Amino acid sequence: MKINVLHQFFTCAICAALFFSCTRVTEEKIRSYAVLFWDASDFAMELTDNRDVVMFWTNGSGYASFECKGEKAKRYDALCKKFNDLDYKKKTRYIKYIGCREYFSEEILSIDVVSNADFDAERPAGSSLSGIVRFLSASPLRFIQSGYKDTYDWEGRQTQEFLSRFPFSFCYSNEASVAPQHHLVEGLLAELNQDDLQLLGTGSSTISYQTESELFPYGSGYFFGYLSFVQEPDAPGVHELTVTVLLADGRSLSQTIEKTFY
Repeated sequence: MKINVLHQFFTCAICAALFFSCTRVTEEKIRSYAVLFWDASDFAMELTDNRDVVMFWTNGSGYASFECKGEKAKRYDALCKKFNDLDYKKKTRYIKYIGCREYFSEEILSIDVVSNADFDAERPAGSSLSGIVRFLSASPLRFIQSGYKDTYDWEGRQTQEFLSRFPFSFCYSNEASVAPQHHLVEGLLAELNQDDLQLLGTGSSTISYQTESELFPYGSGYFFGYLSFVQEPDAPGVHELTVTVLLADGRSLSQTIEKTFY
C-alpha cells in the first residue's frame, strides 16, 4: 500500500513538473500586439443561459506566430502588416501553449441571420433578420491602428450589459473582464461593416463559458461574438436560425441553431 501511494505521489509530482516546465512564463519584447494568428476551419454556436447565441471559431490546421520560422514567419509578418501592427515593441508576459493575444486571420465581410419560420409580417421565413439582431464583441483593431494609444475604459463606459453577457476572463485574470486594449464592437448586423468585424474576440484561448447545455472547457473554441435579438417574433415558438458568415477569401460558412422565443 505504501509503495502504491508513493508511486502515485511521485507520478503526480513528475506530471506537475513537466506541465509547469512546458508552461513557463517568459517575458520578451514582441514587435506586434498580436502574438499569433489562427486559421479557422469553421465556427460553432451555442445558447447561453440568458438565451443569447454565442459564436466561436473552431481551430483550423494553420497558424502563424512571432515564434515561427520560414513560411509561417512570412505569413505572420504579412498579417501584422495588413493590420498595421508593426511597432508595439513592448515586453510581453507570454506562456507558451496557453493562448493570449491570439486572433483569427479570417476577414469577415458580413454576418447574417435567417429563420425557417415567419418572424413577423415584414420578415417572412427565409428573409434576413440582420436589422433586428445585435452583435456584441470586442476587438483590439482600433487600439492597434491608433498607434497603440486608444484604449477603452470598460468600467467607466456604459458597458455593464455587455460585461454581464461576457462570462469569461481575459488571459490570466481571475476576474470576468476585458483588457483595455480591446474596444467594444456593438451594433445591428445590418449596420456593421467589414472594418467592424476584424480581430474579434478577447484574444484569449484560455477561456471557459457556461451555455444552456454545458460548461465549455478551455481550448474548445475562440469566442468572437454574441447575437442578441432586439425584437421578439409575433408568435412564440421554436425557430431554426441559420447564421452565415461571409469571408473575404470567398468562403461562406453557415451553421444552424434552434432558439425558442417565449
